[in-house]
Amino acid sequence: MKKVYPFLCLVLLICGVGVSGYAQQGTPVGAINNAFRSGDVAGIVRYMDNVMEITINNSQSTCSRAQAEMVLRDFFTRNEPKSFEPEHNDNNGQNNTIFSIGYLNTGNGRFRVYILLKQQQGNYLLQEIRVEK
Repeated sequence: MKKVYPFLCLVLLICGVGVSGYAQQGTPVGAINNAFRSGDVAGIVRYMDNVMEITINNSQSTCSRAQAEMVLRDFFTRNEPKSFEPEHNDNNGQNNTIFSIGYLNTGNGRFRVYILLKQQQGNYLLQEIRVEK
């Protein structure tokens, strides 16, 4: 019985991690992180709200979806993605928001990426993107 207990704890731990990952699957966080990994601007834009805040290296603006798309396209043209490492995801049930922090490795260095999504009419929409070196 003593040998079974550690094994059972390990199985329960693995199942618990799988369940918490499953809870995030209903949100677009994973898809947006994958889009950053490959520099897929269209994959990010599809989750944007009509107006959002975007900050790239301390240059902040509130812009339309089309303007944000141009800003991201320009960023990825100048900084070809090599990989993306998700660091932290969390949600705030009180104001229906989810945020994600990760690190984008490019040919020009490493950038910290922060995204904020807010639930509106049952869908999570990007409200803010911050990319900082």
